[in-house]
Amino acid sequence: MGYRGKVNEQEAARVLRAEGHTLADIATKLGVAKSSVSLWVRDVPFTPSPRREQRSRDGSLLLCVVPSLLRRRRATRPRTHIPT
Repeated sequence: MGYRGKVNEQEAARVLRAEGHTLADIATKLGVAKSSVSLWVRDVPFTPSPRREQRSRDGSLLLCVVPSLLRRRRATRPRTHIPT
């Protein structure tokens, strides 16, 4: 039989994901890499928590972007159009 490492962690990750925990939360709680958690729970149905979503007044979903991060991205983004 092949190596079956961290079976207990895998099962715990699947239970936590089914309860609605994020990958980062699960990885921190179990002391494993987030990429491992992602592989272990990829077939577990997941519905994002409503507290993580933000909606505008008309009900459309908004994306959360930190303004300072957005400015930094614009400043470091290479120019795609060079004026002639």
